[in-house]
Amino acid sequence: MTLSLIKAIVALIALLIAHAILASGLQAASKGGPRKQAARAAAPSRAATIYRCQLGGVTTFSDQPCGESVQTYDAGLSRLSILDSPGTPARKAERANKPAPAEHEAKRPAEEASQAKQAAACQRAEQSLRRIREQMRAGYSVKQGERLKARKRDLEARRREAGC
Repeated sequence: MTLSLIKAIVALIALLIAHAILASGLQAASKGGPRKQAARAAAPSRAATIYRCQLGGVTTFSDQPCGESVQTYDAGLSRLSILDSPGTPARKAERANKPAPAEHEAKRPAEEASQAKQAAACQRAEQSLRRIREQMRAGYSVKQGERLKARKRDLEARRREAGC
């Protein structure tokens, strides 16, 4: 899709949203009491006006004037066509590509076993890291400290690789 087509689609979506907001605002005002009716009578043209502006080469739609090159925009919905897209053939193809239930159930025990294996490895690494932390809190010599730090780095790296 070209950039101008994308801009046109975005502008159309903004226009439809602005129209829906304005229409719902007019409906809410028409249902209100005398105060709301007086407010609606005071500014009927502003609520129904959509402004089209060019800001930095981008077309913008707003309910207020937004730049030097302001034009009022008629949101005539009679010019729009709404089509329903047929979605059923794609869904039938998706169902055809799904594995049979027997194939899916055959994969499940293998996946559960690998997940259990990974969980056990993660638990062992966590226990080893706990023991290292306890030893480091209890005190150690310089030589022991270097070995503990190296072991801790290795265990943390192994944990990250395993996805714990």
